[in-house]
Amino acid sequence: MPLTLACLLAFIAYAIGYSYGQEIITEQKFACVFNTISAAVRTSRFDGLKKSGWKASNNDEAAVFLAHVFHETDGLKTVREYCAPGCGTNYAGSWCSIKGK
Repeated sequence: MPLTLACLLAFIAYAIGYSYGQEIITEQKFACVFNTISAAVRTSRFDGLKKSGWKASNNDEAAVFLAHVFHETDGLKTVREYCAPGCGTNYAGSWCSIKGK
């Protein structure tokens, strides 16, 4: 059964936990959230997160960030969008009839 975004957020918020003065997203917690990829890929992605310099301010921010990353990257399995053959043209035009100035 696929995870819903609400379920994923709840899991991530639980998995993250927080102790004052400590890093919110640790390598162990990152591994818990992204447990469907190889350890080598996971380590590489976690190192990239650390090198970016970004740090979550609180549990909520960390949970939302990780859930968004999980959702948009299929659990860090891809860094490019999946697209079925021929679907690219479905997004070529604007869906909005309001024109900017």
